[in-house]
Amino acid sequence: MEKGHLSPRRTWSASTIALVLAFVIVAGTALEAAASPRASVTGNAIVPSALRYESADVIVVGAGTSGIAAALSARKYGAKRVFLMDANDYIGGQVAAGVGTMDEGGYDKYDQRADGMWGTIVARFLAEYAKRGWPHASTCYGAGAAGRTVCIAPSVARKVYGQMLREAGVEVRLGVRVTPVVSGGRMLGVSWRNVTGTVAAGRVSSKVVIDATEYGDVLAQTGAPYRSGNGLGNTAGTAPAGHVQPITNAAIVKKYAPGAMPAALNLVGKPFPVAPGDPAPATTKARVLTYFASKVAIGGSTYNNTTKSAWSPLWHLQYRGLPNPPQAPYLAKQTWRITRTALNWANDYPRAAAGDLGGKALSVRYLEDAGYRWRINCRAKLRTIQFVWYMQNKLGQSAWSVANDEGFNTPYNRANRCAGTEVSTRYAAFEAAMPTLPYVRESRRGIGLTTVAAGQIQRVPTGEAVEGPFGTTSPLAARNQPLDTIAVGYYRSDLHGTYGPADVELELESASDYLSSVAGVPTTGPFAIPMSALVSKEVSGLIFAEKNISASRYASGAMRLQSETTLIGAAAGALAARSVRWNRAPVDVPARAVQFDLSRKGTFLAVNHFLDVPRWAGSTVAFELSALYNADPGETHVSARPSVVVTRAEAASWVRRSTELGDGD
Repeated sequence: MEKGHLSPRRTWSASTIALVLAFVIVAGTALEAAASPRASVTGNAIVPSALRYESADVIVVGAGTSGIAAALSARKYGAKRVFLMDANDYIGGQVAAGVGTMDEGGYDKYDQRADGMWGTIVARFLAEYAKRGWPHASTCYGAGAAGRTVCIAPSVARKVYGQMLREAGVEVRLGVRVTPVVSGGRMLGVSWRNVTGTVAAGRVSSKVVIDATEYGDVLAQTGAPYRSGNGLGNTAGTAPAGHVQPITNAAIVKKYAPGAMPAALNLVGKPFPVAPGDPAPATTKARVLTYFASKVAIGGSTYNNTTKSAWSPLWHLQYRGLPNPPQAPYLAKQTWRITRTALNWANDYPRAAAGDLGGKALSVRYLEDAGYRWRINCRAKLRTIQFVWYMQNKLGQSAWSVANDEGFNTPYNRANRCAGTEVSTRYAAFEAAMPTLPYVRESRRGIGLTTVAAGQIQRVPTGEAVEGPFGTTSPLAARNQPLDTIAVGYYRSDLHGTYGPADVELELESASDYLSSVAGVPTTGPFAIPMSALVSKEVSGLIFAEKNISASRYASGAMRLQSETTLIGAAAGALAARSVRWNRAPVDVPARAVQFDLSRKGTFLAVNHFLDVPRWAGSTVAFELSALYNADPGETHVSARPSVVVTRAEAASWVRRSTELGDGD
């Protein structure tokens, strides 16, 4: 046989075939790239004006977990000029809001912290604490050993994020309110004006804008239709409707040394905090304290109790416990040693049990009416101040109050004080030390090319892909994940109330689809997030990130966590960069190109977890891409079998399935 000819009987290892197949999967994409002009998208022409005019390859609006990941990713994958813009002047989003106790789907053998951008950022967080003398950040969620949880203070996250953005060359513009510029259904960029400091305004041109805001504010202003609660916005004949989940001002509190607490933060023996003009302060006090006592009380139980009784004060401190350098390291299980934590348990707002809003849930008006949103945010601040009073006066924790060293007293924070309306000016010192934004669990949600619903992310509580009793993706789901998967989520659907029949989007799912557990077992484990849910159906150049991707309320409850929003942001940035490099609208960028970019940089794309190849091995990328495209449907979803011999005929069938070629091609 002449050199270079193949014998029908010749065989190769599965590893070799997988590597070749991965190349074949992206080969068509590479040819498309070669035929496409590699020009930056600069948007419309700049018109001379007194305003400041600039151009960018990619604009990211929202400097939270997803927006930061999107900006970093866009730069990593080739966008030359990336702007990250936010009205807030304290970066970090929900981590900066005090929710730096990371909710990871860590019950299975998936090492979520090895996954792409999320793994990179967590490693930087831990490295920063190591420099401060803390070898771990396992201070929350009852962690009993170093490394089991990641719990980050807002100021640490702010520093690390800032360092990463500077290293990447992202141009960060904070304290600016952004308005999208759209013409003929196409993004042309954004206009902006300062909301803090010197009055200034300008415009940045770009054909690619990523909405990573906390509330989906950009997509609402584009005129594109969107979901809000269980209704529709920007859609003739309909209106946003239903309810959204409660919010929380997750203030950081710490244990002050004797004599060190500022007098204004000491509420021992002081009147119970109520809103100015409260017509029945005694009734309010009794109602709220009764509610608090049902959640945290002296003599209460521990976190993992089965009786649903109140937690003990110390166990409450460890729930969102945080490291506190330069003090000696402690673990969450060492509750008596914890000296810094975030408040997020009894202080959600509103709560019917506390009589809030007349016993009603939070209306979708919270997303749609900026003035109403501000008032609710103020009431959430008051609820947290009330809980600090409860800690000091009823739980024996008189040395605890809001931490005044997280750097929250920023111009943006001062501009959004409650001005003596919902919170008395006597608590100004509290407001100055509270997060610049609340913990927001729900957003407007864009309408993309596809919409992810609960039925597409459901998992079973046990399975062969993992060791242990917790959830995993079933073999059927693994073999039917979307071909345009650009991120893998891990968490269960977690909605705080408002998930009954009255708040369901009936065209997408029913109340019976809300499965946060099966037979009492949490349904955690991997599920696929498709690229088509990140691309606007109506506005060219608009990409969704953060909590506003195209999903039902139930599905979004599993994708609103820090790790998921980070991975979604990274995918959005990679898509934006490809759009710029090829001078194509995001909707016209093949998913395979983005998948190739992400996977070769360590992002997991298959819900399969091969137990016989390490996830950090270079060859695993090829196996995951092969599994994603169902190259070998006879395989299980847990075994790559890298040393198995594959015949030429088998290899050809793999290629045909992966590239959708027919037998005669």
